Amino acid sequence: IFILGGFGSPTGEQILNPHSFNDLIAFSLKNRTFSKLFEVPSIEEDFAFANSMVIIPEDRSYYVLGFPIFKYNGYLQLLKGSLDKPVITSLGSPVPYQFLDIVSYSDLFYCKRNSKFLAVTLQNEAGRSRVRMYTLGFPPDNQINSIPSGGGRMRFIRYAVMGLLLFLLLAGI
Repeated sequence: IFILGGFGSPTGEQILNPHSFNDLIAFSLKNRTFSKLFEVPSIEEDFAFANSMVIIPEDRSYYVLGFPIFKYNGYLQLLKGSLDKPVITSLGSPVPYQFLDIVSYSDLFYCKRNSKFLAVTLQNEAGRSRVRMYTLGFPPDNQINSIPSGGGRMRFIRYAVMGLLLFLLLAGI
């Protein structure tokens, strides 16, 4: 069994410094043990994952929906990762998603017969649930953004550009 991500506090006190976790954890049914495989790169700060991921055994990849936790009028993004290495890739266009903690739900299913993913969202509004379903082609072929292990390269480039702009500003002054 594979478990990806989560949101909370390492202390267990959810009100004290909660943040997103990007760990990929494996649970062995045989040994009844958990092991952290690695940490997947951050898509953006405070990003969470939908309830299920679809595992493709042939290439040991997985697909999951991700979303920003603190954006009510946010989105779900289809992501592809690997069970063997810490990489994650954004695929396709985002799907609209209104996230509000315990009244929102999202999940991803694979329909083998149609070769399509089914993204499902639920929103509880005044005691009634609004269900939305989106079909996504499989395999997704329009890669949008690939994030390398640790996201370090993108972070370095961002800081280098900011540093260069600051240097130019100071030189101009």
